[in-house]
Amino acid sequence: MNLRKTLKRLLIIMAFCIIITSFFGFKYEVHAAVKKGKTYDYTIYGKEIEIVKYKGKAAKVVIPSKIEGKEVTAIDSHAFAGNNYIKKVIIPDGINEIRSYAFLECKNLSYVTMPKSIKVISEGLFSGCKSLKYANIPDKVETIEFAAFSGCESLKSINFPKNLEAIGSQAYEECKSLKEIVLPDGLSTIGHGAFSDCEGLEKVIMPSSIKTLPDGCFSECKNLKEVILPEDMMKIGQRTFYNCKSLSLIHLPKNINAIGREAFFGCSSITSIVFPEGLSIIGGDAFAGCEKIDSITLPASVTFEEGMSLEERKEVILKHPFMGCTSLKEVNVSPDNKLFMSDKGVLYSKDKAKLFLVPPSYEEEYIIPDSVTDIVEGAFAYQKVLNKITIPNTITHVGAAAFYHAESLKKISLNNVVKEFYEYTFFGSGIEEITIPDGVKRLGEQIFSNCPNLKKITLPVSLERIGVGYDFWPLIGDSINLEEIAVAEGNPNYFSKDGVLYYKHNYLNRTYIVCYPAAKKGESFTVPKGTYIGAFAFDSCKYLRKVVIPEGITSLYAVFSDCKDLVVWLPRSITELPSSGHTGDFPIFRNSEGCFAMVRKGSAVHKYCKENNFPYKVIG
Repeated sequence: MNLRKTLKRLLIIMAFCIIITSFFGFKYEVHAAVKKGKTYDYTIYGKEIEIVKYKGKAAKVVIPSKIEGKEVTAIDSHAFAGNNYIKKVIIPDGINEIRSYAFLECKNLSYVTMPKSIKVISEGLFSGCKSLKYANIPDKVETIEFAAFSGCESLKSINFPKNLEAIGSQAYEECKSLKEIVLPDGLSTIGHGAFSDCEGLEKVIMPSSIKTLPDGCFSECKNLKEVILPEDMMKIGQRTFYNCKSLSLIHLPKNINAIGREAFFGCSSITSIVFPEGLSIIGGDAFAGCEKIDSITLPASVTFEEGMSLEERKEVILKHPFMGCTSLKEVNVSPDNKLFMSDKGVLYSKDKAKLFLVPPSYEEEYIIPDSVTDIVEGAFAYQKVLNKITIPNTITHVGAAAFYHAESLKKISLNNVVKEFYEYTFFGSGIEEITIPDGVKRLGEQIFSNCPNLKKITLPVSLERIGVGYDFWPLIGDSINLEEIAVAEGNPNYFSKDGVLYYKHNYLNRTYIVCYPAAKKGESFTVPKGTYIGAFAFDSCKYLRKVVIPEGITSLYAVFSDCKDLVVWLPRSITELPSSGHTGDFPIFRNSEGCFAMVRKGSAVHKYCKENNFPYKVIG
C-alpha cells in the first residue's frame, strides 16, 4: 500500500513539473526514436522532422522540405559531417535551425544555399569545408558563431547581412582566399581570432558600431595592407594585427585609449605611427618588430602596460612596446606626460631614475646618467650601432632581456651593486667576454644563450644559483664559440676545472658537470669518478669526439645536444634513463648527428638504446 502511494505521488509530481515548465515556456523535449531511411535518418517531433544523418553519395543534395508529409524544420549536429561526395547543397525555406558542425569537413562542398528563416549560423557549421566558394548568409542572420567557416580556404567573399550583430571567435580563421572584408553597420561584437590566418586578405573596412577590436582578430594576415578603423573606436586588443607583415597603412582612431600587448607585433611594413592625444595604454611588445619605424612621439596621457611577473613569465614579456624596432633613432615625449621624459631621443621615467629605451639605431657610445637606478627590460635590445656602454654604480637593477640581441655590443663592464641578472639579459648579444661582478647571487635562464662571439665567462664567489637549479644549459645554449668558464676561488656552490663548470649539490650530496664549453679544445674527455652530468651539459661541442662516463653513475638525462660524431662510453651502473613525461622528449642524444653509445651487453643502457633505436655498439 505504501509503495502504491509513493508511486502515485511521484506521478503527480512529474505531471505537475511538465505543466509548470510548459506554462513558463520551457521546452519539454521527448527523445523520440531515430527512424532509419534510405537516404536520411530522422526523428519525428509531433508534426516536425529533424534530419539526424544523411547517408547518400550524391554530388548535389536538395534537402527535402517534407518527409512522411511532415515539415522538415531542423538539421541535427554532424548530420552531413565528413561526407566527401557532396559538392552542392540546397537547404529549403522552413528549416529554421541547422545545428553545430552539421557540415563539418565536407571537403568537396563548394556551394550552399541556406534558407531565409535562419537567424544563427551555428558553431563550426562549415568548419573544414576547404572547397566552399559560396554560402549565402540570409538577411535574418544575427549571429555567426564560433569557427562557423573556419578553414574554408576557397571562400573568396562574404555577404554579411544587414542585421548581423555578432561574429564569433575564429569564425573565418584560415579563410585564405578572402581578399577584402567590409563589415556591416550595426555589428557590435567580433570574437577573438575571427579572421586570423586569412593570408590572402588585403583590405578591411570596419563599421562605426565596433568599439573594440578583439585579441588576435587579424593575426597572421600576412598580406593585409590597409585597415580603415572608425574614429570612435576605443580599444585594439592583444595580438590583433600580429605578424601582419604587409600592413603599412594604419590610422589610429582619435578616440583610441588602449592598444593591447603585441597588437602590431611583426608589422614590418609600418613606417610611421601617430599616437593620438588621449591614448592611455600601450601594451608590452605592441610594436615589437616594426623595423621600419624611425621616430616615435608619445602623447601626454600614455603609459605602458606592465608585463607579467618573473615567476609567471614563460616568454620574454617586456615593459616597453618597441622591442625590435631596429630603425628607431629617437623617442620623443610630450612635456606634459607625467610618467615619461626624453633626453636626446632616449626614453626615461619622468624622474630619470628608470631607463626605458635606448633606440636600436642610436649612436656608438652611450653613458648612462648617474640619476638612473633601474635599466628596464629590453632597454638596450637589438642594438645595431652601439658598442660601448658606461654603467654607473647607481644602477641597482637590470631587467630581463636588457641587452637582448644587442649585436653591436662587444664588451660591457658591470658594476658590483646589482645582485641579480634576470632571464635573457645578454641573449643573442655580440659580447666576447664577460665577468659577473662579486655580489651577484643569481643568474636567470638563457642570459648568455645564442651569443656567437662569447669566448669566456667568469663567475663570482657570491654566486648561489644559476637558472632554475644546476642545469646550466639554459644559460648558454647555442653559444658555440665558448671556450672557458671560470669561477672565483672560494665559491661554495660552483667550481671550474680546465674551463669546465661543476656544481656541488649539497642536498643530494652530488657533484654535477653543468657545462662543457662548446669550443673547448680537445677530442676526449673523461668524467671524473663520482661526478654526475646535468641536463644538456655537452651542447654543440665542436671538437669533442669521445666522452667516457665511469662506473658508479646511476642516471643520465638529455646530456648530449647538437653534437656531431661523438662516441659516449656508458657504464653498466646507469639504470635511470629518459622514458616518459617531460624527459621523454629529451633523450641522451638530442639533435645530434653521427653519435653513438658504447654499451655493456645486457645492461640497462643496452636495452634502452635497442628499444629506442639509438645508435650503439656492444662491448664485452
